[in-house]
Amino acid sequence: MTTFSKKKNSVDKGDRGIYDKRNKLNELTGKEWLPSTKSVWISKKNVIDKDAFEHPAPFLLEDIRRLVKFFYGKWNISNCSLSRR
Repeated sequence: MTTFSKKKNSVDKGDRGIYDKRNKLNELTGKEWLPSTKSVWISKKNVIDKDAFEHPAPFLLEDIRRLVKFFYGKWNISNCSLSRR
């Protein structure tokens, strides 16, 4: 039977919560990860999002940020491009 020491695999990130070193998907702590797994999100509007509402199924910048952070770990706005079509 394999057992894992919680202290050995954990890093305390202060207010962010506890990070598990075995997490290879992203850099989220358990406290940050849990809300990201909800099926319904309350989106926050941003000034940049004004053009998104011209589409019947808009993805707001905050929604995209959450998805990138969840699946890729780091969010860097300079790697993203926003263009008008």
